[in-house]
Amino acid sequence: MAFVGVCSSVSVRRSSGGRVDRRRRCVLKAASPVSEGNAQAVSEGNAQVVSEENTQGDVEELPVEVAAEGIQDVTVELVGDSPFTRNLNVSPMPRSERQHYINEVTNAIAARVDDVLSGKVENNLISVTMLLPELNTSLDIYDRRFLLSLAWEIVIEMVKARGLTVKVMTQCPTKFGGLPLSVAGLRRHFEGDRELSRESWGEAMDRVRTGDIDAVAVAEDDDVFLVLAPTNIVSAPVIEDCIGLAKKVDGKRPIITLNARLDEVPSHSGVMQVQGRKERLDFVKSFYVASYLRCLYPIGRNFPLVGALRRHYPGKWEVWLHKQTEKDGDEDFRLIGEFDDMPTSGQIGDAIKVERFRSSPAPEGLPASFSLGIMAAMVVLFWLINR
Repeated sequence: MAFVGVCSSVSVRRSSGGRVDRRRRCVLKAASPVSEGNAQAVSEGNAQVVSEENTQGDVEELPVEVAAEGIQDVTVELVGDSPFTRNLNVSPMPRSERQHYINEVTNAIAARVDDVLSGKVENNLISVTMLLPELNTSLDIYDRRFLLSLAWEIVIEMVKARGLTVKVMTQCPTKFGGLPLSVAGLRRHFEGDRELSRESWGEAMDRVRTGDIDAVAVAEDDDVFLVLAPTNIVSAPVIEDCIGLAKKVDGKRPIITLNARLDEVPSHSGVMQVQGRKERLDFVKSFYVASYLRCLYPIGRNFPLVGALRRHYPGKWEVWLHKQTEKDGDEDFRLIGEFDDMPTSGQIGDAIKVERFRSSPAPEGLPASFSLGIMAAMVVLFWLINR
């Protein structure tokens, strides 16, 4: 069974009532089956086709046609006054909720790209991190199709809405000698989607290009560079090529990294050792975080959900605390902190502790003023630490 991707809008409905916000979305519709003899299953949460395993035990993922024509609306229910859906920590996530988060990221990126191209801001290096469970490579539920859906929505926004030429860049296995599992197949599937969609896009598809993460791949008429999940691995760091790419670009064309993992990975033979370390660290720090979404968990665990760290350009960094009652399962998200810069783990932990103490009932036998006094002292201490 093939899929046809079309764009429409998302109706955002809050669980407590209130305003409705309409945003663009892409809907994957099932088209005619490719062949009658293939037993195929379609996953609601995953935008992919899973074929029956062959004798080698391989699983086939078919390309997805991506068009930019709208048809229908989908309603997304948000929790209270928060920007989160009820299935933030659920896998597979419903397709409409996926699109809600994809739209938020895309709007933030588009705003930052517009400011870069207009000269309003100087930093052309843009970082995007979206670590929902199905995009977290440390979990076994990682879904590359979710990442590709996000990439295609960004491409649509740049090409269809702004008439820009986008070069989608990925790590090259022939150059690096191997790829991490989270990156393997991204280039092949993206190019398969592109070829399948060429007829419906027409000449606009000529502005969607692919290439390796390399300064050599930069063309004069490329307007935006979208780098998919660049990841350093042992003995094969990609950061040097990212630095070369940034140097080749004139500083006025945006470079967007999507879910980059450019941490230091020391290896043998002097690879990523002391030499050049400062330059690499400075390069990673030079990226402007236009969009960030990460679920917060207890240390060393992936459950239960404690809250979320969120930032979408041009807004501030936000720390949200998740609460769920054991009796009826009702849940809520509460904004407990805003920061101009990315908060440290200590700042996040302090904000959570202060909020939990503030909302906890006073111990029996003690006046409420005593509990309020301790809470006020903790708030002042928290303010002094983060001043």
